[in-house]
Amino acid sequence: VGAFVMCSVRNPETVIQEARRVLKYDGTLVLLEHVAPEGEARRMVIRAMSAARRAFSWCELIRDPEKCVKASGMRIDHVELCGTWIPWKVIIARKE
Repeated sequence: VGAFVMCSVRNPETVIQEARRVLKYDGTLVLLEHVAPEGEARRMVIRAMSAARRAFSWCELIRDPEKCVKASGMRIDHVELCGTWIPWKVIIARKE
């Protein structure tokens, strides 16, 4: 289980690969991760958060944790988008 990790690490692909490595066959990875909103809200949030991130080392909202999980070779069983202004995704994946 990881919560709001992928948005704050330097190399999310490496984190997912390591999670996959330590999972047993058919083991489950559950992520709760920030994602950028769509449309004009997305642009406004990214602009505001980019300045804050540089100043305070906060979250990188433009990353795509779902894409990282898929690229690792894990099977995604469920994705749920939650929230509105700064949304997050619940991603449940399984090592095959």
